[in-house]
Amino acid sequence: MPPCASTRSSPRAKGPLFSFEFFPPKTDEGERNLRQALETLRALDPDYVSVTYGAGGSTRDRTVELTKWIKQDLGIEAMAQPQLRWLYA
Repeated sequence: MPPCASTRSSPRAKGPLFSFEFFPPKTDEGERNLRQALETLRALDPDYVSVTYGAGGSTRDRTVELTKWIKQDLGIEAMAQPQLRWLYA
């Protein structure tokens, strides 16, 4: 069962968890668009947001920076999510 459909409990969840997953943008313009979208989506009060590492970690730095911004500035629990095929390459 994917995390967004899980019934695991979180400190504030009384039912299924609700989350968003994003791939990190490759351009500065894409990052600006994603940041605007996240500021809008924050109103939906997700339990967490994950940002997937790009293939081979190619967007690792952008992933880390976005994840920190989501947690620190937006106040949403955030995680960087590596792809398993990247871990075993």
